[in-house]
Amino acid sequence: GSLATGGQIAFGPSIPGDLYGGYRLVYVGVPPASIKLVALRRGEQAMVAGRDLAAPLEDRKRHTLVWNRKANGAMSVDIDGANFIRVTDMIFREAFTGITITNSGGDFVVRRVVVNPPR
Repeated sequence: GSLATGGQIAFGPSIPGDLYGGYRLVYVGVPPASIKLVALRRGEQAMVAGRDLAAPLEDRKRHTLVWNRKANGAMSVDIDGANFIRVTDMIFREAFTGITITNSGGDFVVRRVVVNPPR
């Protein structure tokens, strides 16, 4: 987590031909802290899902975030083993070609990123 509230970090898969396009999971530390799932394409942003957190993640504890997406567009986001977001979205049907991480203010520690190929 960041060391001071108010930071923002986003990460997610990129689509071919648009480095900034794809899904992004965005953590916003400004109270009320929230996590949003957005879709970006050619500079346009669409909100897919989002929720406020009961407490910010800036508590100096390690947190685990697991984001899964199936071929049918079903996505789940779990935080520390608990369900946080469940949504189905098919804005992007093409294969993803990379991962983007963007820090827009804040001091974040990302210990590990694991990307599993589609099954």
